[in-house]
Amino acid sequence: MCAWAELNHATVVIDDGDARKTAAQHGLSVHGSLWVVAQAVRCGRIRLAAANGLVNELIASGARYPCPANGFETWAKRTGLVG
Repeated sequence: MCAWAELNHATVVIDDGDARKTAAQHGLSVHGSLWVVAQAVRCGRIRLAAANGLVNELIASGARYPCPANGFETWAKRTGLVG
């Protein structure tokens, strides 16, 4: 994934913190999946409530994020990812 992104000047989307750090150290543009969800909200592709529901489903399936269930909206606003 990182090699493809480097060759194609693309952004790497990966949730593993160590992998994100390594990718960034190698000069790649890198973000986690919550950034993608926040970008969808910012672009008007999904409403914030629906994004929160999506993140809740991901958490319920075992994903670990820096926000708890029902906490995406608060977290995304606090981090400046959504207004």
